[in-house]
Amino acid sequence: MYMLTMKNGQAEARALKKLLGSGYIADDCLPLVEIIRLDKHDPGPADGFSSCHETLGKIDGLMPGRKMLIDFFRGDLSRYKSINASKCGLVFRMNNSLDAYSDHLLAISNYKNLVPVIAVKEGVENLSPERLVELAFTIRKARPNWPLAIRVEKFEGYEDALRAVLTSDDYLIYDINETPLVSRVEELEELSSLGLPAEAILLCSPRRRDIKNGSYEDGCPIDNSHIVNYVAWGFDGVGDYAGLRDTLPGKGGARGCALALMYKGASNDFKAYVNPDSRQGTSGFRYVVGRLLADRSTLERFPGECLVLSTVADKAEDRVAKVGVGTFPS
Repeated sequence: MYMLTMKNGQAEARALKKLLGSGYIADDCLPLVEIIRLDKHDPGPADGFSSCHETLGKIDGLMPGRKMLIDFFRGDLSRYKSINASKCGLVFRMNNSLDAYSDHLLAISNYKNLVPVIAVKEGVENLSPERLVELAFTIRKARPNWPLAIRVEKFEGYEDALRAVLTSDDYLIYDINETPLVSRVEELEELSSLGLPAEAILLCSPRRRDIKNGSYEDGCPIDNSHIVNYVAWGFDGVGDYAGLRDTLPGKGGARGCALALMYKGASNDFKAYVNPDSRQGTSGFRYVVGRLLADRSTLERFPGECLVLSTVADKAEDRVAKVGVGTFPS
């Protein structure tokens, strides 16, 4: 099982729909959507969670008839630099109020395809083991015979709670963040010794937040070994952010190196295409597009194999048709 992990941005939703419509989402792919914003300002419980339900309804319709894991994002914000607070109001609210967090999780029970994820994370006021059990049973009462997921970064002290809550229909997500899998040997052995019946999924974020785009000129420092090693460590599935960083909306800036990462399934790694001129910012992607299209015959075994390259080529042709510019730096 592969757990495609993403934030609930508009670009991510469009990409998921296109992948699904083109037949690129395998039957054993289980998306995890981290909700960091609502479609409209959430007026709160007194007004019926109108924006919360609107957001959940849209996500529920992305993959009809297929399960999706839903995590109202909360966590240690010190890991994320230059956060744009105006775009992360929901995250702050989930961090600061366990009651609001519990209410939002309970709202997921109203949607046919959505599976709630209860997160136990470091660096934030956490659910106690007792409250974790209470919340899980409340969710089960609202929707019997439906799975739930528990996401943990550290499970010490929660062993009995996990045993009390998880069944063979549920999911246990072990989140190691940016740490290498080999550094968690002791924890992995302890987790395995618990003998929990749930499907165990390893989640990691191998593309580190502190590595700038320009650094990819010297190679691609993404350790993707989790994709092949997770079974050896006793997991039933594996998840990551598909080449993206685990980030929150930042304050942004006009400069930065344009970067594209192309995943190569045969070798389980990425090839980087970088515009080294950081002064160009997002406009530097014209250079990157030129490099990608010039390299297309080596990236694909046959024309049209890669949906990303086909999309890039189509957009480049549209640009040529609209502005009459037909050259890209190579």
